[in-house]
Amino acid sequence: MIEIDITSAYQFFELAHRLKNNRNHCGEIEFYRGHSDKKWRLLPSIYRKHMLHFEEELINEFIRRRPDEFIEGNGLFNIMAKMQHYGLHTRLLDVTQNPAVALYFACCDNYNEDGELFLFQRHLDEVPNNTVLNIIAEFYIQNRDEGGNYSIKTYYDEVVSNHKKRDIDTAFYYITNGYYCFARPRIISERILRQSGSFMLFTDEVCPKANCQNLKCIKKEKEECDKDKIPRNINERVEVIRVKKYLTDYTDAHIINEQGGYRYIVKAEYKKEILSQLQTIGITKAFLFPELSSEGEDIMGDYYTRVKQ
Repeated sequence: MIEIDITSAYQFFELAHRLKNNRNHCGEIEFYRGHSDKKWRLLPSIYRKHMLHFEEELINEFIRRRPDEFIEGNGLFNIMAKMQHYGLHTRLLDVTQNPAVALYFACCDNYNEDGELFLFQRHLDEVPNNTVLNIIAEFYIQNRDEGGNYSIKTYYDEVVSNHKKRDIDTAFYYITNGYYCFARPRIISERILRQSGSFMLFTDEVCPKANCQNLKCIKKEKEECDKDKIPRNINERVEVIRVKKYLTDYTDAHIINEQGGYRYIVKAEYKKEILSQLQTIGITKAFLFPELSSEGEDIMGDYYTRVKQ
């Protein structure tokens, strides 16, 4: 992998501008993510904090405590989006459509560590609608037996008569391949609006055999069975796929396949200078987090800088 050092906001904006200009189609869209520590991986918090086993319980407890916050029929994906907004662990990973926001998050913490930026480009047709996102979310939250196992075929038979075939095929494409998808939530807060917030919705890893005898697969280790053996037809897939109980780390595969082997590293010694550059175009903590506490921290930070000078 080839590392490209990001040393200024202007440099990254030029790179993002080139990505936009090199679109293959007018219907393409870019997503970005910034890590303040390059050792972090493209994995959602529920996996990094080893909370995947408690996924359903977390959602139920959140709804129990604040039922007034949820409109009936809003769907599980939007509940998960609200949970993510309030800091609970979910299978969502925050991304943004604004490169300046991603750059801010790559610089705003861990000042002694190099940060990293990730760039994604998708066609709008590859960003699922709310129905598809809810089908995927409900599969993982409401379709587990007492042992915590999933039955793809049972769930497929339940939803096939309730939704359009196109939506079902799209949802089960992600479920039966273990792929993540991008998701644009409803604007539930000023913060999501200002951060141009979107998500990556992660699905569990899969095995192409319902009764897999690969011991490493059974023990949930990282060695994969041959996904090329997964049937193309959705009706055949749901008969044979076995869902594992962990999420896939796509970091290296993304860098190789989508970023051409390039890693975009924000050097630690330039982080504070980049934050100062972002401040000139209004990208500050107070802007991105429009709560009064952030406003106060921003004011104090500005005056601390003046005192030091």
